[in-house]
Amino acid sequence: MLEYLNSNYSNFEFMIILSVLVLLSIFLFKTIFSFIREKFSKYKKQIFYFTYYASIILYLLSLFSDSFYDNGDANGVFGFEVVIFGCLTVFSGGACLTWLANPFLWYSWTAYKKSNKAFLSSLASSIFSLSFLLFDTIPNGITLGGTDGQYGGSIDSHITGLGLGYFLWTSSSIIYLFGNYMQLDKKSINDKTKS
Repeated sequence: MLEYLNSNYSNFEFMIILSVLVLLSIFLFKTIFSFIREKFSKYKKQIFYFTYYASIILYLLSLFSDSFYDNGDANGVFGFEVVIFGCLTVFSGGACLTWLANPFLWYSWTAYKKSNKAFLSSLASSIFSLSFLLFDTIPNGITLGGTDGQYGGSIDSHITGLGLGYFLWTSSSIIYLFGNYMQLDKKSINDKTKS
């Protein structure tokens, strides 16, 4: 969908449409989360622990599934490869920045008793993991000669598809975001915003 919008509109129009879509999505998720939170408030501790363990299980499953496919390759890149080697390329920009979803998710698992920090960390993790959808290329390696004859160039691979591992990884972040939202104390949030 983003490729269609980007090819048929100018950059300014594309950014406005994308901004409106993001704001509508945020409103929709907040509305749904608030409704569920009100209806199931007496079960919030059970829901939180369910999402905590479900998030960890989904993440572990994502490590042994194909994350994405590049250059039409039939064999995808396993999640554990992305986790191990992603930290080496995270600052090369673009799609590699989405690797930052991992440490945010890991931190939110360890900070589960600090609901505000865990919520913000799982929110960042969800945003980073979903942002992978915005990219169509990923650096595949560094060449000594470079792609344009200069030293240290990179070779970009085209992302041709997403594997089950990507969806498990993203679901892990979003499910835990929901669990952290359920655990947030509305009173403490309102007190902090007033002061």
